[in-house]
Order: sequence, then C-alpha cells, then structure tokens
Amino acid sequence: MRLGTFIFLSILFFKCHSSKILIFNPIYGFSHVKFISKVADIIADHGHHVTLFQPYHIALKNLDGLVKNKNIEILNYHPTHYEELLKAEPQAFSFFWDSHLVGNPVIGAFLMPKLIGGEFKITAMEVLSDRNMLKLQFVLKHARLIKVGGIST
Repeated sequence: MRLGTFIFLSILFFKCHSSKILIFNPIYGFSHVKFISKVADIIADHGHHVTLFQPYHIALKNLDGLVKNKNIEILNYHPTHYEELLKAEPQAFSFFWDSHLVGNPVIGAFLMPKLIGGEFKITAMEVLSDRNMLKLQFVLKHARLIKVGGIST
C-alpha cells in the first residue's frame, strides 16, 4: 500500500515537462556540425522535442548518421544555388590555422567575420526571405546564443 501511495504522490508532485527546442546548425564545417548534432542528441535523449534546422552553406558530405536519436526532426535547407555548391571546391580555410593575424584574439575577432561572412551571406539572405520558412511556426520563449570556437551558432 505504501508503494502505491509513493508512486501516486511521485507522479502527482514530480510532473516532468519537456520543451520544444529549435537548434540552428549551419552546414559549414564538419567539426561544428558533429558537435551540434551531439548536443541535439543529448537534449533529445533527455526527453525534449528537438528540431534541427540545417541551412547548407557548403556542400558538406558524410553527414548521414551524425544524429543518432530518431526522434529529432531534421530540416535540411538547400538554397537555390546548391547545385553550384556541389560543383565548387570545398573551402578549407587553411590560412586560419597558420595565420598570426587570425590567431591574435583582438585582430581575429574583427578579421574572422569579414573573411567567412561572404560564405554565409547568400544562403542566410535566402533563408530570411523564403516565404515557406515563414510558415514554420516556433514559439520562442528563450533565445540563447551559444558561442563555440569563435563562431556564434
């Protein structure tokens, strides 16, 4: 009898709420995509409803299987110039890793956005002006900017 009362009170007082979470995961670099996919898996494993929005800025391959949780809804956004991205040579930005200017925290903070901003601009402007994207409705209660490795996501 005590066990039944305990279970009833536990359910009554410790009601659990799950959140609907939208994660913005720009397809730009494999390490960033892999990290954000892992974060989405962890959040979904804890019972939350996760939607992963992935606009493609480059034609990155080998993304299948990064998201392990089958309950995550993945929205891949392929821009109109995606065929050009498939034909283009992928950007490695090797000068980021070798440059003393980008390695300097003060100069790098101003230089990095200017160097990679052009890569994001075309797809970002298309996402913002797409009428179909306006039909997707998400209730935004809290917005948090997560900054990982110098690139805000």
